[in-house]
Amino acid sequence: MSLVRTLLQNGIYCCGTVKSDSGGFPEELRCPNLRRGETLQMQHDQVIATAWKDKKMVHVLSTNCSPLGDGPVVRRTRGGNFQGVMCPPPVAAYQKFMSGVDRCMQQRAKNPVGRPSKKYWKFFFNFIMEVSLINAFEVFNKTSSKTVQLKSRYDLLDFRIDVSNKLIGGFRGRKRGLSMQNTLDLPHNFVKLDRSKSTCKWCTKHGEKKRKETVNGCISCNKHLCSEQCFRAFHLDMHL
Repeated sequence: MSLVRTLLQNGIYCCGTVKSDSGGFPEELRCPNLRRGETLQMQHDQVIATAWKDKKMVHVLSTNCSPLGDGPVVRRTRGGNFQGVMCPPPVAAYQKFMSGVDRCMQQRAKNPVGRPSKKYWKFFFNFIMEVSLINAFEVFNKTSSKTVQLKSRYDLLDFRIDVSNKLIGGFRGRKRGLSMQNTLDLPHNFVKLDRSKSTCKWCTKHGEKKRKETVNGCISCNKHLCSEQCFRAFHLDMHL
């Protein structure tokens, strides 16, 4: 809210969505009980706060629209039919002119690349990959003719699948050679395993909050175990 007022004082008008729990946003508009197409608005000077119920609740702050003059917009119902829904001017203006960051966030939410991770660099890597794919898709739509697109409605998911197939190419993966020694004949010993780190199976099973990765474990069970205590507890639990 303070940013909107500062922009207005400098002669810059704006219109955009906000989170309902943003500082300065009216309490009365945060969770109103509205039906689809209903609007609740509050105004202070030239700043208009709007809560509008579409499929979900939409919250908008604007300084460049009149609060009056709701118009119809077309929405699809569950049965596949279309119906008119009344829409306030601030929301209509936002939907008409929104682009850039807003559309990028919508596209990212549809088919996210990443998964929740405690490692920050994975989040940044997935974020950069998602934005790069979205930018490439927008450039593709602007520059390519419709004859290039194989489907009548070629969306971001189709584009990502095509990019993935091109990157994979004919790669089939390397087959691991079979070990000449049967691990079932080996004794249960706490040793350093001849492969990369992995999570401790005992700590993971019992919900340890701290992620523990280790190269140690039991060569016979072929399991990673971070300490001798985990080694003993794991084998007692398995009755070995």
